[in-house]
Amino acid sequence: MYKKANEEEEFEKKIKDIEKNGEKEEKKELAKRREISLTLDYSELVSKLVVYLGAGLSLRNAFSEISKQYSYLLAHCGIENHPLYDELGTLLNQLKSNVSEGEAYLAFQRRIALRPYNKLISVIEQNRKNGNKHLRTQLQVEMEEAFETRKATAKRLGEEAGTKLLLP
Repeated sequence: MYKKANEEEEFEKKIKDIEKNGEKEEKKELAKRREISLTLDYSELVSKLVVYLGAGLSLRNAFSEISKQYSYLLAHCGIENHPLYDELGTLLNQLKSNVSEGEAYLAFQRRIALRPYNKLISVIEQNRKNGNKHLRTQLQVEMEEAFETRKATAKRLGEEAGTKLLLP
């Protein structure tokens, strides 16, 4: 009787370990998908910023317009959810709740924690402190780099998908 109860306890522990490992793997997979989504959305964000800044909008209003456009597409066109736009929503909520622009941008940078976004926020912060005179040209250069990075990422993901098809 004692042996049977002990075996059941060990079996329960093994099941819990398997469940924990499964949860860890699931979290890793979600984090990887989030990172890929953020990386792919980066070039779109920078190009939209360049367009809106070129149209005369302030940086805050440009972020607001990008977020509004995404919300409309999400509600009316049934596109899938993207983590970048959730983070933009958080950024805008912080700006509305009287958090300083600098603090809000740095919090946005910390939440995303990817190199391209770190560079974008650095450019924004530098220009916010020194004047927005050259922000648009710096963002245009960043947009070109981001587009090249997106192409490389898409190519890599395509190769990975092809490999998975060949070797299941």
